[in-house]
Parts: sequence; C-alpha cells; structure tokens
Amino acid sequence: MVLRFRDTTPPPADRRAARARRVRAWAWPVRLALLACLGVAVWQEPRLSPWLHARMQVAAAGAGAALQRTARTGRRLAAGGGPSSDKGAGVAGWIAEALSP
Repeated sequence: MVLRFRDTTPPPADRRAARARRVRAWAWPVRLALLACLGVAVWQEPRLSPWLHARMQVAAAGAGAALQRTARTGRRLAAGGGPSSDKGAGVAGWIAEALSP
C-alpha cells in the first residue's frame, strides 16, 4: 500500500500575498518610528537640519503657549506637580522651560 501525502503548503501566490500583507502592516509603525528618531536627532543636534530645528522650536513654543493658555489644562498640569512645581508653574512651566531655546 502506497501512502500519498497531500501537499498542504499554500501555492506561491498565496504565500507572496500573505508576506505582502505582513510587510504593509509593519510599514506604517516602522515609518513612524523612523520619523520619531529623525525628530529626536534633529532636536538634539540642530546642525543636522537647521531649517527643521527652527520649525520644531517654533512648534514647541506654540505648544507650550497653548498649554499655558488653556486654564483647565494648566490647572490640571499644575496639580500634577513636576520638577518646577515648587515655583507654582507645574508641568506646563517645566515643559515650556525645557523647550525654550
């Protein structure tokens, strides 16, 4: 009696399609991580991209100002404490202080 084994591997086209789905699923998180790394690198070393670093500082200043303008958020952050909480500024003040040039 001869035993014949069925070929249980999927066809190559299905394997390629599955691999493509996995690659597409990982593409956006990897891209986001790379952009975050680029942002951190430019923030720490302005010579990498002076133009982008200047825009990042403007955006950080605007974010800090928006945090301080919003009374509810400012109270919530001040209640949370932080490195500068003894000065009454809370986390919002610490963020603005850390991001200011």
